[in-house]
Amino acid sequence: PTSPRAHNAFAKANASVDRVEVDCNSEDLEKDIRTHRNYVIEKEVLYLVAQGTEESANRLLFLFKENDSFGWDRLLELAISQGNEYLATKIVDASQSISDQSVEAAIRNNMHQLADNMLTKDIKKYANNLVVINYVVENDKIDLVKSMLEIEPGVIYTNTTISDYCKNKNIYNKYVRNYLNSQMVALNKNAPSKPQVGLIRAQDESGFIEYNEKVKVHNSNCCMLIDIAIKLGDLKSAKKAKSLAKPLLKWTLLGDWAQVVHKCRTCSS
Repeated sequence: PTSPRAHNAFAKANASVDRVEVDCNSEDLEKDIRTHRNYVIEKEVLYLVAQGTEESANRLLFLFKENDSFGWDRLLELAISQGNEYLATKIVDASQSISDQSVEAAIRNNMHQLADNMLTKDIKKYANNLVVINYVVENDKIDLVKSMLEIEPGVIYTNTTISDYCKNKNIYNKYVRNYLNSQMVALNKNAPSKPQVGLIRAQDESGFIEYNEKVKVHNSNCCMLIDIAIKLGDLKSAKKAKSLAKPLLKWTLLGDWAQVVHKCRTCSS
């Protein structure tokens, strides 16, 4: 339990700051008071976290409701680093948002239940976090993976660890299917427009070069969709994505238009 003597010492320190604050009439002095109050709070926080008891954890939560100048994220990471899972769980339950750093700290410290609680609370926030992705895959957190795909199905397109896991676990739900379809619709809509082909008149080949560069990017995106669809056993989507690919253009400079087309040997255009 928290030592009554220590509790009394912190209470006296806060009371001393309160007395000075009553008589404060200077802006500089107000800054000093805030500095001293934060110092007292920080010392009490460090003391209570080190105790590691339910009583000290409850005292911390009460203290933070009165003054959270120490920072909830900082307190959570401190609790995790001290192995105080009871306090960390209480903070997670009371918090609206958990930082990526706190989730990663829980994973690094093998606090799996705590990490799962954090991820369940707001999986969308961490769907593209590589530490989180490796954690859910390596520990076979299939329910978390499914929740991730429901909220952020695009992760299957951007991360091979997730797509490989889904292949091995035979996970192919409607969210992933809808995502692949929406990606193909977007690819088709934004596909580069082919310039005029045949015998044409042009100042230079820059238009063709620009088109081919856009086609390379477009086809690369088609290949990624084909690869994912094949991994997930969706050959219909794979064939559809293949049909969206565009051919590259080749060209040959034939010479002066007036001479080549109009057969005028003395003219030039």
